Amino acid sequence: MTSKMLYSELLKLYSVLRNFRPLSMGIENEIKKDLPNISNKLLLSALRQHMESSRYIAALATSQYRFNIHEQQVIEVSEEERTEAVLELRKRIKKERIKRTLK
Repeated sequence: MTSKMLYSELLKLYSVLRNFRPLSMGIENEIKKDLPNISNKLLLSALRQHMESSRYIAALATSQYRFNIHEQQVIEVSEEERTEAVLELRKRIKKERIKRTLK
């Protein structure tokens, strides 16, 4: 199984991922309880794919809370985390504009 295949399966299993909610720290441990046969390396790779998406970063920039696997609020997203997410989004938008200009 590839991380892309696992990510596709995780999206089917967990609404917190489908809804692009900011994830609580250690969420991989919660998922491992449900899917104990998945390697840590593969799981972390699939979660990284999710958390590096622009849609996830946008959610992080605007959300007040991080969520657990059951989509329950766990902890607040810090102002610093929101600021970093906004800066990352701006950087991606700028990069995309440059690409379009060079075409």
